[in-house]
Amino acid sequence: SVSYGLATVANNISLKADDEIVVLEAQFPSHVYVWQKLATKYKAKIVTVRAPDLKAHRGQEWNKRILNSITAKTAVVAVPHVHWADGTLFDLEAIRKKATENEALLIIDGTQSVGALPFSVEKIQPDALVCAGYKWLMGAYGLGVAYYSEKFNEGKPIEENWINRFNSQ
Repeated sequence: SVSYGLATVANNISLKADDEIVVLEAQFPSHVYVWQKLATKYKAKIVTVRAPDLKAHRGQEWNKRILNSITAKTAVVAVPHVHWADGTLFDLEAIRKKATENEALLIIDGTQSVGALPFSVEKIQPDALVCAGYKWLMGAYGLGVAYYSEKFNEGKPIEENWINRFNSQ
């Protein structure tokens, strides 16, 4: 379900050749493949932020690396709130600030944290937040939840289901 929500996001992003999409090393595949496809379509570049080999202060160092990877060429920062494999917590407020300074979209996979950790859409202001419902949101497997900012209000769906349309009934 996260891949579905992210595909909707990617379907509504246009890039320029040489734009950059920031992702993390060993990020969950659903939050990588969609960006690889988008990068290929526009001849953009994937920037993979490597995890530090440290045990102590690993999160601090990885967060620094993410912030250093966001530049004027960055169009999309696609990160989780918490890394799915090792539990690293990412500083979304600092990432949002740096993304905004560089006019980049912030796309968050909240599957590993939303419902278990505090998360404020108002505070973080993600351009999109997508979560699988079966973990901390206590939903059924295959159920997903997404928040899309106003930047996606006039977006194109990835399918033409009648229920996707306002006042379709």
